[in-house]
Order: sequence, then structure tokens, then C-alpha cells
Amino acid sequence: MRQNFDQSGGFQNKEEFLAKLAETYDDIRRINSGGGGIIYSAVHRRLNQKVILKKIREDKLELIGGEREKKILLGLKNSYLPQIFDFWSYEDEVYTVMEFIEGKSFLELLQEGKRFAQKDVIRWTNQLAQVLEYLHGAGVIHGDIKPGNLMLTPQNDICLIDFNVSLVAGSAKEEQMVGYSEGYSPVEQLIVWGEHLKRDAALSREAAASRDAGAFSWDDTDIALDLDDTDIAGDGWSPKGAYTEGRTARRAASPADSASPRPGAGPGMSALGGRTAALLRQEERMTGRYGKGMTVDERSDIYSACATMYTLLTGRRTAPCYEGSQTPIDQLVPSVNDAFAHVLMHGLAQNPKDRFQSAAQMRRAMGQLVRSTRRYKRLLAAQDLTILLVLLCFLGSAAAAYFGWQGRIAQSFASSMEQAQLYYEEGEYEEAARYLSEQVTGTSRYSSQPDFGQAWYLEGCCYLNLEEYEEAASAFRSAIFLDDQRPEYYRDYGIALARLGDLAQAEEALGQAKAQGLGTDGIALLSGEIAMASGDYTAARENLTAILDSEDADIRLRAALKLDQLYEETDEQKGYEERISMLSAVEESLEEEDRPPVWERLVQAYSDAARATGDRSYYENALRVLDEIEGAGYDTLATWLNKGVAQQGLGEYEAARATFTEAQEKFPETYLIAKRLAFLEYEVQSQADSAARDYTLFAQYARECLALYRAQGADQIQDSEVNYLEELLEELQALGWIEEE
Repeated sequence: MRQNFDQSGGFQNKEEFLAKLAETYDDIRRINSGGGGIIYSAVHRRLNQKVILKKIREDKLELIGGEREKKILLGLKNSYLPQIFDFWSYEDEVYTVMEFIEGKSFLELLQEGKRFAQKDVIRWTNQLAQVLEYLHGAGVIHGDIKPGNLMLTPQNDICLIDFNVSLVAGSAKEEQMVGYSEGYSPVEQLIVWGEHLKRDAALSREAAASRDAGAFSWDDTDIALDLDDTDIAGDGWSPKGAYTEGRTARRAASPADSASPRPGAGPGMSALGGRTAALLRQEERMTGRYGKGMTVDERSDIYSACATMYTLLTGRRTAPCYEGSQTPIDQLVPSVNDAFAHVLMHGLAQNPKDRFQSAAQMRRAMGQLVRSTRRYKRLLAAQDLTILLVLLCFLGSAAAAYFGWQGRIAQSFASSMEQAQLYYEEGEYEEAARYLSEQVTGTSRYSSQPDFGQAWYLEGCCYLNLEEYEEAASAFRSAIFLDDQRPEYYRDYGIALARLGDLAQAEEALGQAKAQGLGTDGIALLSGEIAMASGDYTAARENLTAILDSEDADIRLRAALKLDQLYEETDEQKGYEERISMLSAVEESLEEEDRPPVWERLVQAYSDAARATGDRSYYENALRVLDEIEGAGYDTLATWLNKGVAQQGLGEYEAARATFTEAQEKFPETYLIAKRLAFLEYEVQSQADSAARDYTLFAQYARECLALYRAQGADQIQDSEVNYLEELLEELQALGWIEEE
């Protein structure tokens, strides 16, 4: 099918050239236009093969004129690239002839509202890394990777089309690559594009000044923008679910804008369209950060490739390169493979030095990811055959040794999980999370164990109890990735999201949990959490109250604790007796080892009732519950603090002081005990005769509290009582009761 390499000398005129082209190719139809030229489909008459003809834009012609560049492009052969068959040229008419690729571009699929499975996006990313390694090894930088230039073939493979002939490495015109696609081009491409655009604008302005201004007009070739209808300026998915696109920039200017620039304007800036001018302002800002002289290289393609795959995975375009940060993928796709997300985000670093430095690096990272995923899936698929395989393999001593080693790994994993579960059941959530992170989830030793997802789930439950919801959500995401068939994983992931205020993702988790068969009680629990987070307290109360008699003790416990929190935080609280009655009923329905959280809430309810009503008998009931907690060996810092507060409420100041002092010996690093001692001393002195008051101990404890509070991070801890304590200290100092330090 190859014609003569360069046909420009074989034609008498342009008409003969076009006639010969029409004789060779039939059914020539324009199908698209791009930054590099106009795209036609055609059929080679003699071979009856469908091809693509691309007419190169005039401002691109000198970029492909070299024999070296043509030979490189003609020699490209890769499964994920269309083959270039020929170049046809005569003066300013230049066409490349390349293989026609069946299928649709990902841009078309996105516009149709298609969404893509993570496993497919991982596969396509691996393919894209492979083809970029091949292209870069051949000395070609694509320069314009985006959904519109990536095809999906009927075989479910990718094909990278429209690779930019201006980017053959070492070309004399290499620096003139000026394309920029919002959301897909990296910062260095914006800088190069802007520099080139302003140079051309300045040249055109000088040309205009040398002739009659009224006879001169700007057009698309005056400023060679490599921008086309597939450059995206929208924000991704529309409300109807269809992917929307617009132009990043139109023409650089219109004929009406061709007058001389305003005094003081940059070169050609007055003639530039609003969007282009805005981009140039961003280019200047980025140039100020990174300096001039940046080049478009392999790392630029890596950025664009990762931006494209980010779009396919999340359904949302990446932020423009000049914004500097991207929405983390796990916020958009909760079940994302953390390793895959890391690959994409690493490739999207704004500074080229922070990305993969070559496509080979990216391919190796993807290869490890794909291998580990496949290995894990093979292990899952083999679970039902384990016993048979063990028997067969034990026929050979080598196999016996292998399975003995595997058995030891499984036994060690089970032992580690038992230890973590023990910490968890004893309420030592921080210790359990630390142990899991260091000994189980944080190592690769157990990653092939079938129940490895359960380790991540348990770690997430620890963080949930510690009210560290970001960490909880991350752990639950990992559990879901490893085992997406367990509805409780989605349920608790949804709870973490609701408490973070991410209601849309929480609702999505609820839908996934339902799809996996989550029971009615679990649905009510998550629905109650979402309703409470959204401020719908009536719906929250209805959902949570409905499951107080659930057959699942864990559901009963969690519903009671959340319902009590709702009563405590809203103005629509039920009577204290009803609140206490609810907690007491749930307490009685639980085994002793499950009661400590309810005991703590009961103590709080009794204390709240005592303060609100002035009835000290509530403090007596609180002390009774606290004695149960201490007697059962479940006492914590909160237990000691509550005990001292109850004693103080009863006027038992010496007992309260003794309790707080003992607690201080047990928990010396917290500011909370010093705060309680300070308030205790203030109350004691306030009840004494004026002449007998001595606020020395108050000042000592108050200053100790403030020092510890600040050391623990006052910017993260928001404690209004500490602020009030500081005001009291300043007031007493001003009145002369306390000497200033």
C-alpha cells in the first residue's frame, strides 16, 4: 500500500496531486478536525482497505518535513497504535495515511454516559503505559493524550491515535509544540504553549504595524493553537450523566480584535480572546513558579495519560494543571484500589520532577499492581479447592514443604487477628489499630490471606470508635477492595462517610450495602446515621428507635449510643428519665463485656440530669454505675473524670480531689484532669468567705492545664471550657487575687 515516500516532486500542479489522491482513495469523508489538521475516512481502492487521511495544518507543515521524522513515524508498529502507511505531500497540501481503527473514542463513550469498571481502567492504564514506553523509546512524544485521542476497540483494548508529528525528539522544531488541553495538559505544556503563543502574537502585531491596519486581520494560522473541538473546558459529568465538553480556547482573536494593542499591554494580548488571555495569565503565574525554558517530554505524556485515566475511573476531569492539586480519587471512587490510585496521583504531580520519570517506571508500577491483583483473585478462586490441592501437593515433598510454609503463614495471620480482636473487645481501640497497622495491614506478609480484608475492616472499626473518621473510611475502602461482597463493610464505610459529612458518598455506600444483601436492621442503622448527619432528626430517631430491639446485639448497642447522642445534641431531647430508661433497657439486654459503652452514656445522662434539674440523686446513680465499671475492670480516663465530677456535684470535695489526683497519676499527659482540678478549686474557694479565699491552687492547676492543652495542639483541640478557664485566670489576676507569672 506504500506510495512513493515523498510525492511532492512527482506532480505538475496541485490539481494533479489532488486528482491522484482521489484516484487512489475512494469515499473520502470528513469526520473530524483537530489541532493538527482535518481528519477524513477513506477506502484504498486497490486494496479495499479503510484508512484515515489526516490533512496537516499549514502551520504544522515545516514540523514534519524532515526525512528523519517521517521515517520514525512510518516505522512505528505497536498493538496499541494505528500504523502510519504513507505521507502524501505537495507544497502546502500534506496528508498522512494511517490505519482505520474500529470502535469509538473514550470521549464519545463519555458523552454517551458510559461508566467504566475499575478492572478495565487498570487494564487500559497498563496498556497505555506500555505504548508510551514504546513511543518514547522510538523518540516520539505524543503531546496530546486525552479521551478524544484514545480509542476503545471491539476487543476491549485501547488504541492511541493522533500522535503529534511535531514531537519527534531531537527535531529542530520540537520546541514549537504549542497544544494545550484543559485538564489533560501538564504545567510545562501550558508554559511552552503560552510562550509560543505570545511570540506569534508579537510577530503578527509587528507585521500588522508595517501595513495598513484596516487591511489586516487575525486568523487561526496567525496564532497556531493546537486546540480543537475535543479540548474540554467543562467540569465533567453533567446532571444528566452525560460527559460535556467545550473548547479550551477558540481562535486567538477575531478580525474585530485586530486593532493595535492598548498601551502597556503585553505582546498581542489585547487581541487575544478572553479565555486565551485568562490561560496566559495562568501561564505567567506558572512561569513565575517554575521559570522559563521548560520542555515537553516523556513526563508530559505521563501526566496526560494519568489525567485521562483519572477521568475514565472517576467520571470527572482533573483540575487544570495550574491549580496544583487534584481531588483524591478515593473521595470520588470509595472502592478504588489504593495502589492504583497512588499510581495515577503520582503521575499527576504538578512538578515534572515529582512524577514518574519515564513510561518504563510507570509500566513497572502498573505491572506490579496487575500481578498482585491477579494473584489475589487466583487465591480467592482457589479457596474451595484448598483441601484437594493440599492432598495432591503433599504427594511431593517439595509441595509439602510449600504448603507447610503457607500453613504457618495462615496460622500466624490467625494469631495476629486474635490478638487484635482481643484489644478491640477490651475497648483498647488505639492499641488495636496500632497493632493492626504495624503487624498485619502494614506488611506484605499476610496480603495473600483470603481474610486479609477482615483485618482492614477491624482496623476501620477501631478508627470509627476513636472518632478518626478519615482513617476509618480509608481502612474500610481497603477492606471493600479486597472483598466487595460483605455488606457490613459498605455499612460501616457509609457511617464513616456520614460522620465526615460526605452524604452523597454515604448514600452510595448505602445503595451498595443493599445490593450486597444488608439486612433491615443494618439499613436502618446506616439510614439513621445519614439522616442525623443531614439534620433530619425525626427520620434519624425513627430509624434508630426501630432497631433498639434488634436480634443483633452490636446493632442494639450502636443504635442506643447514636440515639443518646442525638438526644444530647438537639433541642428536642426527650425527658432525662426516658433517655435513662432507654439506655438502661439496652444495658440489660447486653452481655457484660458489651456494656461499658452504655455505662459511660448512662453516667453522662445521669450527670446531665443532675445539672439540669438540681436533683443530686442523679449523681448518686452515676456513682453507682461508675462503681460497676470500675469493679468490672473497664475503667478508663472518662470513668475517673466522671467519678470526680459526680463527687464534686454531691459536694464531696475531698473525695473528688482524691479521685482527680489518683487519675492524674494514671494519666499524666492529658490536660483534662488539670482542668477538672482547677474548676474544683475555683468552686471550693468561691464558697469560702471572701477574706479566706486562696486561689493559689486554682492558678497552679489552671496554668498546668493551659500548658498541656497548648502542647497537645490547641489548634486541633477546641475546648470551650479551657477558654473559660483562661478568662477566669486573667480576671482573678486583674482583681489581685492571683499574682501574674
